[in-house]
Amino acid sequence: MWKAFFTAVRRGEFKIAALTWVALAATVAYSLWPFDLIPDVIPVVGLLDDLGLWGVVMVLANRERQRWIAQLSSESVTIPATKE
Repeated sequence: MWKAFFTAVRRGEFKIAALTWVALAATVAYSLWPFDLIPDVIPVVGLLDDLGLWGVVMVLANRERQRWIAQLSSESVTIPATKE
């Protein structure tokens, strides 16, 4: 279902909220930025801030996917039965 979701986003069939895009961009930038709030040289603790941000992005992405599923179910077409 994730593949279909990403395909719908790529094709422009579903618009992701601006907050999700901003959170994704900020998380990627923070992960690649050489300076962290907690340095990565500290074995486990240094990665926790990065993983926490990625966790927030995953929660937001899952929320967007749930919105997409709800949109799909509300767009379903009901064809009335014909009398024979």
